[in-house]
Amino acid sequence: ARALAAEGRAPGEAAPTTELAVLYSTEADLWSAGRHRRAVELAVGVLAERHLQASVVRAVGEVPAGAILVLADASALAPLEGREATRWLEGGGAVLSFGIAAVVDDAGRAPTPLFGAARPGGVKVGAGTLAGLPPLSPSGGPEEPIDEPLGRALAALLAPGGRAAGVGGRARVRVAVWRRGEAVDVHLAALGGERAQGATLFVGHQLAGAARRARFRSAEGGDVSIRLNPSGSSVSTVLPAFGGYAVLSLG
Repeated sequence: ARALAAEGRAPGEAAPTTELAVLYSTEADLWSAGRHRRAVELAVGVLAERHLQASVVRAVGEVPAGAILVLADASALAPLEGREATRWLEGGGAVLSFGIAAVVDDAGRAPTPLFGAARPGGVKVGAGTLAGLPPLSPSGGPEEPIDEPLGRALAALLAPGGRAAGVGGRARVRVAVWRRGEAVDVHLAALGGERAQGATLFVGHQLAGAARRARFRSAEGGDVSIRLNPSGSSVSTVLPAFGGYAVLSLG
């Protein structure tokens, strides 16, 4: 960790890669008595489990170009937030909505649905695409299964071959991609207290560029150079076994 910080490559010093931006609205959180915030946390979690790069934003204007705007149980947005989200969608952006997004007045009353009916497979709204899923933190009743509809929604919204990174294999690994100029660092955490063995990492060409070798460093002291193999829209490599934390650096 000290070595990464000294090189300016630690999380917080570099810039995160964002495939999906989850909107956190203080207004929606207030009028939902905290349900919106819980849904935001759950959304980031379910996306991370699929190795998607998700960031939290406080305004639609903070969503990077090309990213998907995620509205998580956003049932009480401020009118300005609603207008910005509508402009984003109708202007050609992609929106993933958990539950029905709505705007309220200054007293948190008179909720008005922001969009029309949506389905997991996506519908066109203006020049953009909207995918709708069940709420993550429903106000009453059990949570609905989300794996299968989420997979359909992501297939409809993500650009073909546009994934930033992912890991295949039996090992449970979390992936976070950070950039510093042309340098790309893939931060890896082995979950469940077990060492990750035989895990295959892929990194999209839009991030890897022409890189064909990378440096792998682990918290266990490993420091090796490994080869990256071109494969379709990404490069891939079988990661050395590691426990805890590791970083693969490209460039």
